[in-house]
This record gives sequence, C-alpha cells and structure tokens, in this order.
Amino acid sequence: MVDKTLPQKRCDFYVYMLLREDGSPFYVGKGCGRRCRHHFSSARAERSPKAKVIRRMHAAGVAPEIVKLASGLTEPEAFALEIDTISRIGRKPNGPLCNLTDGGEGAVGSKHSAAVCEAQRARMKNAFHNPEVVACIRAGHARLWASTSRRAEVTAKIKAAWDVNGLRGVHAERAKARMQVPEVKAKVMEALRAPASLAKLSAALKVVYQAPQKRDEAALRAKAAWANPGARAAQAARSRTRWANPDFRARATALMGTAEARATASAAMNAQWADPVYAASQRALRSSPEWRAAHAARLNEPETRAAISKSGLAAWAAPDVHASRKAALNAPDAKAAMCAGQAARWKDGEERRKQSARVKAHFADPDVREAQRAKAVAQWADPARRAAAAERARMQAATRRAAKLAANG
Repeated sequence: MVDKTLPQKRCDFYVYMLLREDGSPFYVGKGCGRRCRHHFSSARAERSPKAKVIRRMHAAGVAPEIVKLASGLTEPEAFALEIDTISRIGRKPNGPLCNLTDGGEGAVGSKHSAAVCEAQRARMKNAFHNPEVVACIRAGHARLWASTSRRAEVTAKIKAAWDVNGLRGVHAERAKARMQVPEVKAKVMEALRAPASLAKLSAALKVVYQAPQKRDEAALRAKAAWANPGARAAQAARSRTRWANPDFRARATALMGTAEARATASAAMNAQWADPVYAASQRALRSSPEWRAAHAARLNEPETRAAISKSGLAAWAAPDVHASRKAALNAPDAKAAMCAGQAARWKDGEERRKQSARVKAHFADPDVREAQRAKAVAQWADPARRAAAAERARMQAATRRAAKLAANG
C-alpha cells in the first residue's frame, strides 16, 4: 500500500468509472491525463476480466463510456475516493466491478523492474503476432469506423491535435531525422515499393480523387505551391537529385518503357486535353511570348538537348515503340493533319523567316553539317531506303502532273 500521509503538490488527479452497454459500471480507477483511455489500447493484449469486457464491447462495435466521478484531486484524495467507490459498488462476485483489488495501488512515478518490463514486452509482441488477435482487433476497428459520425469525430480530433503547439512541425522534423538514417530509409522504401503497398496506395488515391472536391483542393494546393519560385526551385533540385541516381533512373526508365505505362500516360494526357477549359488555358499559356521564350531557353540548354536526344533514341530503339509510332505517322489522317499544319505554318511569312533562320543557325555549326552529311551517306547506303525514296519521288511527280493537268483543264 502507498503511504497516503506524504504531502502531495499535484491536484490533477481524478476518479473514473467504465460503463457497460446497459450503463452498469465494470471498473473504477484513479488517474491523471489520459489514463482513463489507456485501458482501451492495453485491452488487446491483457487477459484480465476488465480487458475481456472491453474486447467484447469493441467486437460488438460499442466503446465503453467513461464517467469521471471527481477531478482536481490530490493523489491521496483520489485514492480515498477510489477505495470508497469500489467498496460501495462491490467487486465480483459481490458486485458488477471487475477490479482485482480494493483500490489504492499504483502511485504515480512508480517504475516496474527490467524483468517485468521485458515480460510485458514479450506478451505484447506475442499477442500481435497471433493471427486471431490481429483479426479480432481489425474487425473491431472496422465496426467502429463503419460509423460516419465516428470517423468525422476522430478526424476532427486528429486535425485539432496536429494544429496545437506546432505538433505537425515537430513530427515532420522527427520523420525527416529518421529518414536520414540509411537503414531506416532503405527499410521504408522497400516497404513502399512492394507490389501490395503500391496497389493499396493506388486504390486509395483513386477512391479519394474520385470526389470532385478533393481534386479541386489538390489542384489549388499544387497551384499555390508552384506559384512560389522557391518551391519550384526546390522541387526542381529534388527531381535533379533523384534522376542523378543511376538506380532511380534505371527503375523509372524501365517502368515508363512498359506498354502499360505508356498506354496509361497516353490515356491520361488525352483525357486532360479533351477538357475544353484545360485545352484553352494551355493554348493561351503556350502562345504567350514569355512562355515561348522560357521554353526556347530550356530547349537550347546543352543538357536538355542531350537528354531529349538520348530519351528519343532509347524510345525508338524499342521495336514495339518504333513500329507503333511509324504506323501512327503513316496513317492517312496523320499525314493529312501534318500536311495541313505545315501548309498553314508556311503561309505565314514570319513563320517561314523564323524557320529559315533556325535552319541556317543550325547548319552554321560545322559539326552539325558533318554529322548530317554522315547520316545522309549512311542512309543512302541502304538499298531499301533508296528504293523507298525513289518511289516517293515518283509518287510526288505523278501527283504534281495530275494537279497541273486538272488546273489546265
């Protein structure tokens, strides 16, 4: 027993009861802070009568009600009220309470021995490695979270807690510090890259972004972030760092090179551009002189040109990509669209002058001229290419003759 005669300075203790579904009490305790709620988490591994009642109620989708009998007490006052309440209500078999003692134990600040702590740790580990226990916990949580009001209540409490006293920033700094440890980072990344984790994350994101409100909120957050030059620069630096890693580059290239990934990206791009609002905004953006100047500056960077050339060569080196793009370019509709676009551009005298200037500037480089000459020689060394070029020339001549005859009438 604890000596109740010692002076106590703290006055934040309280006495509480846990109630069953029918309102009858099954446990009386004394504590401070969140002590009255700790029984719910510890009941998963305990084998006491109190824990059995809590597990049964959780399995039925009901949480025990907490009633505080008194608060603002000193520890001796709380002990005295706890003992008096237990004696009045009665422990089993003389009453409904599951308390194993008459109260008055567990002074604040008492510590278990190392052996007791290790035994408790082992019991908890064994309990959470038991499939039946895990299944029971998950079923109870699923029933509790099936209530929309319950989810909203817990979400509101979590959001409020994260915004108090900079708790969000504190946890963010802790997470960043943990991820600086190579072993921890490797373990986390391995878990996230597992197929099951990727599938689960993808399914969850799809469910979330099916709601228009969520999509709009995400779009607003992204726009606000990209409106900050510092944020854009930081993101660009992170992307360069990732792509400078050979392992990341190899994984990303392999992933994007699959037919499924290309089809998904193509479908997403087509759906985006099918939206009239998005298409109009992109056309307005790309027609602005500022955007064109910035885009031209990016394309003129040696690193950018080398990366585009390398990625293009790698894509065309894949047989399926080569065949699919060639088939798409040779389609009658594609050819007609290309011809119409080229004709429209060349009707503009300014566009013709710009194109001529670009070509002249390009071929002013001796290395470019030599490379182009070597490429042409290599191409004409192929008999099939020569035959195809001759056939195209004959077809073009026949088309011109037919047009001339039709014009002369």
